[in-house]
Amino acid sequence: MESERPAEISLSRDEGPLGETAETKIAAAEAELVARARTSPEAFGRLYEAHYSRILNYIYRRTLSAETAEELTSNTFFKALRSLGTYRK
Repeated sequence: MESERPAEISLSRDEGPLGETAETKIAAAEAELVARARTSPEAFGRLYEAHYSRILNYIYRRTLSAETAEELTSNTFFKALRSLGTYRK
């Protein structure tokens, strides 16, 4: 079974041998994970785990309601899951 984990990424700001920065590598790994999430629940779970708390906290700061923030975060991920088929880089 193939691993769902993207390649390890260096977080330094130095450019790699092909002029890639850490941000470029991270963006490429994220895009790869999104592409895999179209057919792999495990890959979507990794996206969920990576972004859930940041989205929840953002919404909570705007609404000041934990219940509303949890509901809107859930809706956000549900919409993301439904829209994976139309995602383009």
